[in-house]
Amino acid sequence: WLKKLGLKSQSRKKGVYFDGHKREDVLEYQKIFFKKMKELECLMPTFVGEDMMQINPEISNGELLHILVIHDECLFYSNNDQPIV
Repeated sequence: WLKKLGLKSQSRKKGVYFDGHKREDVLEYQKIFFKKMKELECLMPTFVGEDMMQINPEISNGELLHILVIHDECLFYSNNDQPIV
């Protein structure tokens, strides 16, 4: 019945798709980003132990505690290990 819907099986290409991660402008932005992250690192707490106890840095007047928030855009599908989809 899938064929009646116009669907057909095809071989899935292996490999990972990288969208311009080595472009010159991307590499330049990475330098700026990592420099800024290094500057802010002293204002970020560390988390230790199995309970992830938060240890806050000593901060001066006028400085604020910074919390790094990360979003991972990895996607995994149920047919990732299937050669034909």
